[in-house]
Amino acid sequence: MCRLNRRQIINISCPPLQGAAIIHMLENTVGEETIKQALSHYLHKFKFHNAVTNDLWSAISEKWEASKATSGSPFAGTNFTVQELMDTWTLQMGYPIVSFDQHNDSNIYTIRQERFFRAANVVNDTEIGERKAEQEDYSWMLPLSYQTNLNHEDYPPQFYILNQTKSETIKHLGYIPC
Repeated sequence: MCRLNRRQIINISCPPLQGAAIIHMLENTVGEETIKQALSHYLHKFKFHNAVTNDLWSAISEKWEASKATSGSPFAGTNFTVQELMDTWTLQMGYPIVSFDQHNDSNIYTIRQERFFRAANVVNDTEIGERKAEQEDYSWMLPLSYQTNLNHEDYPPQFYILNQTKSETIKHLGYIPC
């Protein structure tokens, strides 16, 4: 069993925890009830048959599409499939580091992602550069929720999908000018 303290969170190397984090992200994206219904449907459908990963993604997509209006998911109005989301997390190595930068105290932000590299296993800066160059095209579909100090106390968090781009600039809709 893997146990983490606060200092170890950044260095998650326990595969069960990595998988749990990805499933938790999926659940937050499509909704808890959608996941429960989809898993029940998937397990019933394949109880005496072989299944592949895409069968699970299809079951979740089917239930999510059927319940988008009532799922309570903040991503219900977005246009992507569960397979598109999950393939970026399960078919390529690593995890992203995400930065969220504000432009000059305005309501304009740039969201960036790049692959995380653990420096502890790297001999020198040249090796880090070589590793980054080899995998420069890595990007993930990121369902994000954020809240800024520009929010009015009654304004809810914002939700956004960074759709496999390295960097994107957005305008925060919760900005209230002074």
